Amino acid sequence: DDEGDGGGEAEMGADNHSLTFTLTCPISMQLMKTPVRGKKCKHMQCYDLSMFLQTNETVFGGRWRCAVCEDFLCLEEMVQCGLFTKMLETYADEASVNRDKVQFHADGTWKLMPENKLRYGSKKRNNDSADNGSGSAKRVKDDPSNTTGNVSSPQEIIIL
Repeated sequence: DDEGDGGGEAEMGADNHSLTFTLTCPISMQLMKTPVRGKKCKHMQCYDLSMFLQTNETVFGGRWRCAVCEDFLCLEEMVQCGLFTKMLETYADEASVNRDKVQFHADGTWKLMPENKLRYGSKKRNNDSADNGSGSAKRVKDDPSNTTGNVSSPQEIIIL
């Protein structure tokens, strides 16, 4: 994974001329208030300053690590990101932890993406419906405390 491509949560857009960033802090999983990153970091993704300081308040010797790339940095190397600050201001009324992705285009424009969808939503629904029938056999297989051997088909019996 090349960290020079935006780093962290940044992903190439479908048109390969955009990057997608999250407005959610990777530490707190809440929307950032003061987006920062290390001056020497090669990524654009930020994290919230107050959360970073809270999680590092017991670190001694100024050997803090970036919350995105884990490079060492000190407080003097922290910079507030004007781009992320502007995106957070622009979408203050629309952004949430469920709608936190911003697509940033090569021409400098950006837009808030639609609400996040569950990545495995359709699989979860299929597994939930399977639990009413043959799904119970899987639980038998995975449950070492089940000594009855009740399963839906003989090929799923495991003898130890």
